Amino acid sequence: MRRIKIIKIMAIISATLVVGIGSYWQHRLTPLRKTRGAQTSIPTIFVGGDYARAFSTDGFVHRLTAAHLMTKGLVVHVSHAGHVTVQQFGPLKRQPNDSGYLCR
Repeated sequence: MRRIKIIKIMAIISATLVVGIGSYWQHRLTPLRKTRGAQTSIPTIFVGGDYARAFSTDGFVHRLTAAHLMTKGLVVHVSHAGHVTVQQFGPLKRQPNDSGYLCR
Protein backbone atom coordinates (compact mmCIF):
# COMPACT_ATOMS: atom_id res chain seq x y z
CA MET A 1 0.00 0.00 0.00
CA ARG A 2 2.81 2.39 0.86
CA ARG A 3 4.55 1.63 -2.45
CA ILE A 4 1.43 2.52 -4.46
CA LYS A 5 1.11 5.79 -2.56
CA ILE A 6 4.74 6.68 -3.33
CA ILE A 7 4.21 5.87 -7.02
CA LYS A 8 1.11 8.09 -7.14
CA ILE A 9 2.95 10.97 -5.46
CA MET A 10 5.87 10.63 -7.87
CA ALA A 11 3.45 10.59 -10.84
CA ILE A 12 1.76 13.77 -9.59
CA ILE A 13 5.11 15.49 -9.06
CA SER A 14 6.31 14.43 -12.53
CA ALA A 15 3.13 15.65 -14.23
CA THR A 16 3.33 18.95 -12.34
CA LEU A 17 6.93 19.43 -13.45
CA VAL A 18 6.12 18.71 -17.10
CA VAL A 19 3.19 21.13 -17.12
CA GLY A 20 5.17 23.78 -15.21
CA ILE A 21 8.20 23.58 -17.51
CA GLY A 22 5.95 23.70 -20.59
CA SER A 23 4.14 26.75 -19.26
CA TYR A 24 7.44 28.47 -18.47
CA TRP A 25 8.76 27.73 -21.98
CA GLN A 26 5.61 29.22 -23.54
CA HIS A 27 5.89 32.24 -21.24
CA ARG A 28 9.46 32.83 -22.45
CA LEU A 29 8.27 32.82 -26.08
CA THR A 30 5.56 35.46 -25.51
CA PRO A 31 7.76 38.56 -26.09
CA LEU A 32 9.28 36.99 -29.20
CA ARG A 33 5.89 36.22 -30.70
CA LYS A 34 4.89 39.88 -30.38
CA THR A 35 8.07 41.07 -32.11
CA ARG A 36 7.88 41.80 -35.81
CA GLY A 37 10.93 42.39 -37.95
CA ALA A 38 11.27 43.55 -41.52
CA GLN A 39 12.28 40.83 -43.95
CA THR A 40 15.23 41.74 -46.12
CA SER A 41 17.28 39.98 -48.76
CA ILE A 42 20.38 40.37 -46.58
CA PRO A 43 21.15 37.24 -44.54
CA THR A 44 22.09 37.58 -40.89
CA ILE A 45 25.17 35.74 -39.75
CA PHE A 46 25.60 34.73 -36.12
CA VAL A 47 29.16 34.06 -34.96
CA GLY A 48 29.15 32.10 -31.73
CA GLY A 49 32.66 32.89 -30.52
CA ASP A 50 35.49 30.88 -29.00
CA TYR A 51 33.62 28.92 -26.35
CA ALA A 52 30.17 28.73 -27.93
CA ARG A 53 28.71 25.25 -27.77
CA ALA A 54 25.42 23.77 -28.91
CA PHE A 55 24.23 23.92 -25.28
CA SER A 56 24.67 27.69 -25.14
CA THR A 57 23.48 28.66 -28.64
CA ASP A 58 20.88 26.11 -29.74
CA GLY A 59 18.33 27.31 -27.19
CA PHE A 60 18.06 30.81 -28.53
CA VAL A 61 18.19 29.57 -32.13
CA HIS A 62 15.25 27.27 -31.35
CA ARG A 63 13.28 30.09 -29.67
CA LEU A 64 13.83 32.53 -32.54
CA THR A 65 12.91 29.87 -35.09
CA ALA A 66 9.74 29.00 -33.16
CA ALA A 67 8.80 32.70 -33.17
CA HIS A 68 9.41 32.85 -36.96
CA LEU A 69 12.11 35.49 -36.51
CA MET A 70 14.87 33.43 -38.10
CA THR A 71 15.58 30.29 -40.06
CA LYS A 72 18.60 28.12 -39.42
CA GLY A 73 20.09 27.56 -42.87
CA LEU A 74 23.78 26.82 -42.60
CA VAL A 75 26.14 25.99 -39.73
CA VAL A 76 29.90 26.13 -40.14
CA HIS A 77 32.10 24.54 -37.46
CA VAL A 78 35.82 25.37 -37.30
CA SER A 79 37.89 23.17 -34.98
CA HIS A 80 40.93 24.34 -33.01
CA ALA A 81 43.10 22.64 -35.63
CA GLY A 82 41.38 24.61 -38.42
CA HIS A 83 39.25 21.74 -39.77
CA VAL A 84 36.03 23.11 -41.27
CA THR A 85 32.73 21.19 -41.36
CA VAL A 86 29.56 22.57 -42.91
CA GLN A 87 25.98 21.50 -42.18
CA GLN A 88 23.17 22.79 -44.37
CA PHE A 89 19.71 22.83 -42.78
CA GLY A 90 17.75 24.62 -45.46
CA PRO A 91 17.96 25.63 -49.09
CA LEU A 92 20.29 28.47 -50.01
CA LYS A 93 18.81 30.50 -52.83
CA ARG A 94 20.82 32.72 -55.12
CA GLN A 95 19.24 36.15 -55.36
CA PRO A 96 18.83 37.64 -58.86
CA ASN A 97 20.26 41.08 -58.00
CA ASP A 98 22.80 39.91 -55.47
CA SER A 99 26.09 38.06 -55.66
CA GLY A 100 25.47 36.39 -52.30
CA TYR A 101 23.20 33.66 -51.03
CA LEU A 102 20.16 33.95 -48.82
CA CYS A 103 18.86 31.39 -46.35
CA ARG A 104 15.10 30.98 -46.66
